Amino acid sequence: MSYIGRQPTAAALTASDITDGIVSNAKLAQDIISADTALGAEPADTDEFLVSDAGTLKRMDYSHIKGGSWVKLSSQTADDDAAITFDNTIITSSYKHYILIADGAIPATDGAEAYISFSTDNGSGYANDCNSARTYLSLESAATGFERNNGDFISLGSDIGDDAARGGSYIVEMPNLTSTNYKWGSFRTTSKHISVSYYWTGGFSINITGVINNFKFYFSTGNITKANITLYGVVT
Repeated sequence: MSYIGRQPTAAALTASDITDGIVSNAKLAQDIISADTALGAEPADTDEFLVSDAGTLKRMDYSHIKGGSWVKLSSQTADDDAAITFDNTIITSSYKHYILIADGAIPATDGAEAYISFSTDNGSGYANDCNSARTYLSLESAATGFERNNGDFISLGSDIGDDAARGGSYIVEMPNLTSTNYKWGSFRTTSKHISVSYYWTGGFSINITGVINNFKFYFSTGNITKANITLYGVVT
């Protein structure tokens, strides 16, 4: 713009200088989002998104759209450990439902069973009233079977081999750990002992009303030679 005489002093643009609703999409740079700093993690519940509600712009918290997702809470690698424990810094009231995935678990003692025990006092003691039952199918033959147990642990299946070519993998679903009712869950296991592989499916009950805030994965005898164990909280 041309001017006569001295150039006017520059002044900062203020909100009152722009009429409401006149900045259109065409006036915005195409990198208005991609040029900004990346979040780099899952959004917090109070992080906000801009959405168009039938043409009207509104903000929405992430908590309204994240339902049904798995949140990775802890991942641990066993290396000749007696047990892998998830304590009350991980098992909290933020989640009711948890899923444990243990991959490539190898016991130090051949033929050991994988156990989980649950605690309401962060590991000072473990519940002594658990029931579990499971069926198995041989992957090499028509053999099938059934097992059950009760006590201070649940069993995820027996006959696990103690070398790198064997071992077992486990998926354990644990709904309502932090409720004040009895708890029930289920699991799936694939394992190999000597020359036979097995597929196990089973369920369990924890017959206490206290809130679970600690549990441990371990073998019936001997240490855990190797295992990659990850715990997820389920957003419902």
